Amino acid sequence: MNRNFQKGGWALVALLLLLVGCGQQSTQLLDIGTNVWPGYEPGHIAASEGLFGEAPLRMRQFTSATEVLRAFRADAIDVAALTIDELLQLAQDGIDVVVILVTNISDGADAILARPELESVSALSGRRVAVENTALGAYVLARALEIGGVDPARVEILSITVDESVEVYTAGRADAVVTFEPFRAKLLETGARQIFSSAEMPNEIVDVLVTRRSTLETHAKTLRALVTGWLAAVELIRTEPERAGLLMAERLDLAPAEALAAFDGLRLPDAAANRAMLDGPEPELSTAARQISALLADKGLLGSEVDVDGLFDGRLIPES
Repeated sequence: MNRNFQKGGWALVALLLLLVGCGQQSTQLLDIGTNVWPGYEPGHIAASEGLFGEAPLRMRQFTSATEVLRAFRADAIDVAALTIDELLQLAQDGIDVVVILVTNISDGADAILARPELESVSALSGRRVAVENTALGAYVLARALEIGGVDPARVEILSITVDESVEVYTAGRADAVVTFEPFRAKLLETGARQIFSSAEMPNEIVDVLVTRRSTLETHAKTLRALVTGWLAAVELIRTEPERAGLLMAERLDLAPAEALAAFDGLRLPDAAANRAMLDGPEPELSTAARQISALLADKGLLGSEVDVDGLFDGRLIPES
C-alpha cells in the first residue's frame, strides 16, 4: 500500500468535490441511511473528512437493516445502503429503485457463530438460531443449512435485530446467531465458534446504495458528489489504513486494529470495478442479481423472481 499520500492530496479531492457541488439542481438535503457495518464506513469517513464537498448530504446511522428499510419505505431517507436481496424486496413491492454504487462484497464478513461445542452447521439440527428478520439474515441461514445438509424444519428460529446478537448469545437465549462485523468480532471474543461464513457463498452478498429513480433524475449532481466522495474514502482506506482505522474505531466500537481487521472479509470495489458491475447494456451485477432472485424465490423469501433489468445505473461513477 502507498502510505505516503499527503494530506494535501485529500484537500485537493475535497476542493474538486466542492466544485462538483456548485450549480446543483437543488439544495435539498439528501439523507443517506446505513446500519452499523464496516462496508458502509467509507460514507461516514467521507462525511467527516469533507469528501462530499459542499453537497447537501447527511449520513444517518440506524441500528439495523430493518430500520434502514423502514425509513426508506417511509421516505424518511433518500438513499439506503442495502444488500441485493433487500433491493429485490423493494423492487418486488413496486418501488421504482435503482442502484447507483456497489459499496462492498462480503467474502467472509457475514457469518454464523455458535456455542463452542457445535462444530459445524450440521449441529444446528434441533437448536435455536437467532437471526434478523430480513431477507439477508434469512438468506444466509437458508444457504448455510442447504450447504450443511440440514432440514430447515429442524431449526428453531429466534427473530432479533443484528445489534442484539451479542446480548442474545451471552444471555443463552440462542445456540447460534447469524451476524456480521463488528458483532462477529465481539462474539468471537466471548468464545463463540464460527461455523459458517459468506466465504462459502462467494459473490452472493453484495451491498449497494439504492435510491428512487425519481431522486436520481432530480438530484443527479448531489448523488454524483455522494458517489465520488464515497469512492475517495475507499481510496483513503486503501492508502492510509492507520488513519482510516482511527476514524472508524469509535464508530464501530472497536480498537483501530480491530476496525481494520473487520475488512478482511470484505472487498471494496473502486470506480473501475463499479463501472464493470453497473454500467453498460448488461451490467455484471444484473447476472448475479438474477441468480439471487431465483434462489430467494425458490426458498420462499420472494413471492416470485424479480425482473432486474434497469435496476443498475453507473452514470454517476467517476472516470478513473
